[in-house]
Amino acid sequence: MKKNKNYPISVILEKNFKNILKIKKITGDASERDYYRLFFSRYSLVAMVYKELEKEEISKIIRLTEIFKKNSINVPDVIDKIDNRILIQEDLGDVSIQNYFRNSLNAEKEKVLLEISQILLKLKGISSSLISGSLDLKRMKWEIVFFLEHFIKKFFPLYDSVNYLRSEIFVQLEKIEKKSFFAHRDFHSRNMYYQKKRIYLIDFQDSLAAPEFYDLVSFSFDSYLDLKKRELFFKFFTGNDTPDKEQIYLTAFQRNLKALGTFGFQAFVKENRTFMKYINRTLKHIKNNPVLKEAPELEKILFRNRGPVI
Repeated sequence: MKKNKNYPISVILEKNFKNILKIKKITGDASERDYYRLFFSRYSLVAMVYKELEKEEISKIIRLTEIFKKNSINVPDVIDKIDNRILIQEDLGDVSIQNYFRNSLNAEKEKVLLEISQILLKLKGISSSLISGSLDLKRMKWEIVFFLEHFIKKFFPLYDSVNYLRSEIFVQLEKIEKKSFFAHRDFHSRNMYYQKKRIYLIDFQDSLAAPEFYDLVSFSFDSYLDLKKRELFFKFFTGNDTPDKEQIYLTAFQRNLKALGTFGFQAFVKENRTFMKYINRTLKHIKNNPVLKEAPELEKILFRNRGPVI
């Protein structure tokens, strides 16, 4: 295939797919990628477009697609790649689990929760030796520093005890068990799509080895969705009436702080305010997390003052 350098994306796509009827840019995630839906006479595809050549990234997605499918986890088919910059994938439509839950009955939601718990168990069963990245203590601490820089300093600019706050949070992170398991990394309701009466996962290119309950808490304490039956979901996942809630809540604590850092970064650095509306739900998760009692300085800055202006 000829190289397509310096051409507009629409031209590149039309050069490689002669029978395209229409190309429409669609809303993406918080990454640097752009997404386009390609319409044909009887079907559509999605183009994931990187701003630069990303040979390793594209290869990683293709390899992870094979790993997920081998473990009976639904992910979009890879149709083609163009210049190690564009990945053409199966179109899963627009019904994310976030959207599906808004319009579903409780009985339907319970069936979906059961299927999601089964996906979680399949993910946990994948050998972590198949991936190189790891969400270890060093990386979790870096994410807290990111949270302090892009959330605390932006929303509480007059706060002057950031170093103390960092140390207080780090104490809680050190309680998270070091044993790692395969994890999707961003296992939340915006990264799951309901298609053909099955759940498909997307945005899995950052899969890594993480604490045991990382994917579980990413969904159970989702910034984008209120999960009403969290305790039932814990039981689905663990098969145990008394799951290790200490580790679950410690991991959720770190995950939610990390999410706030991402939202602040998007708002103030990328000037993308799309995610601002999800801050209050994330703060609610943190406020109700028993770990917060062990972090009184964080509780003070987040909840005893007037709170962040959003």
